[in-house]
Amino acid sequence: MVILLAPTAPIVVIGDGDATVNGFDLDANGEVQVTVSLPIDAAVDDTLTINGVDVTVTAAMLTDGYDTTVPAPAEGEVLTVTRTVTDQAGNRSAPVSVTATVGDITAPTAPIVVIGDGDATVNGLTCQRHTGG
Repeated sequence: MVILLAPTAPIVVIGDGDATVNGFDLDANGEVQVTVSLPIDAAVDDTLTINGVDVTVTAAMLTDGYDTTVPAPAEGEVLTVTRTVTDQAGNRSAPVSVTATVGDITAPTAPIVVIGDGDATVNGLTCQRHTGG
């Protein structure tokens, strides 16, 4: 059987699906989470390509989708995720891209806590009584 039609492009969601990458969209390694839903005409052993990285399509990917990560650009830059599906006959879907702007992904610095006068010794307790008013 000769397949003449290219598969449909997969659907990709960057992070939580809004147009901005923030800290909630990053994994523990600081990479951006990407979710891929394969098209209905994709098949086991087709090739999914995301930003130039090829992955062989499995039965689980057809039913559950595919979760992966891509490197996060610097704050203020635009992340572009391009994807295609290539069937076993070599027919490739049209490349489709989705973008998101990288927002604030820098964790805040830890607060500085000073106890007492800061000399590393706790010198007794002072109790003040509220006398009304």
